[in-house]
Amino acid sequence: MTAEQATALITERFAGAQVAAGNLMVATVAPDQWVAFAQFAKDSLGCKFFSFLTAVDWKAEGLEMVVRVENLDTGFALTMKTRLGAGVSTVASITPVYRGANWMEREC
Repeated sequence: MTAEQATALITERFAGAQVAAGNLMVATVAPDQWVAFAQFAKDSLGCKFFSFLTAVDWKAEGLEMVVRVENLDTGFALTMKTRLGAGVSTVASITPVYRGANWMEREC
């Protein structure tokens, strides 16, 4: 999987997704697409390895969820992001997709 192939697949499947390709591929999707995008990354991009999950508090702009997943067979890696609105502190869990997210979601 190349960055160009991944970008094409992501933008085809997720309207409105913002994709920055390069040495570090980053894709930002709407919160209502979060779980579907995680499943897509695992199934379609082969990113079966869950590396980490964290959140960034941008204060007035709200929280941003950040997840790193990788396809260890091809060396392809993806940083997934979603921005929650101001005052919103929850997003659907990706634990059904990546079991390793369980502990990190509870800590964020």
